[in-house]
Amino acid sequence: MIKVKLVEYIRFCEFKTLKRSEKNIKCVNSLNNKIVNKNKMSFTSRAVLYGSCLVTVGIVGFVHYKQHDDRQQLHLGVIRDIERQERRKAENLYLLEQQRELTKKMKREETIEQSAVG
Repeated sequence: MIKVKLVEYIRFCEFKTLKRSEKNIKCVNSLNNKIVNKNKMSFTSRAVLYGSCLVTVGIVGFVHYKQHDDRQQLHLGVIRDIERQERRKAENLYLLEQQRELTKKMKREETIEQSAVG
């Protein structure tokens, strides 16, 4: 009788151990599936990630292009200023030359008037 109870107890313990190991295996498999599923991104999250990356690259590209364009415009502004200064200088030289001619003409007229009067 004791032997029968002992055999039954051993079978019960083996059954419990088997159930526990099956539960452990199921638990490990469940954790593995969750880990694998966490590594997989949903379509929506991938679309959002790719979209935000594209927008970021677009913004950085636009800012780079805009800075390059602004630098070119500043450089063209400097060139225009230099050309404007050269034009003003030429105009001033022309006006100075006209003033010199007028001064010479007036001095000639004065000398003619003084020689006629005197």
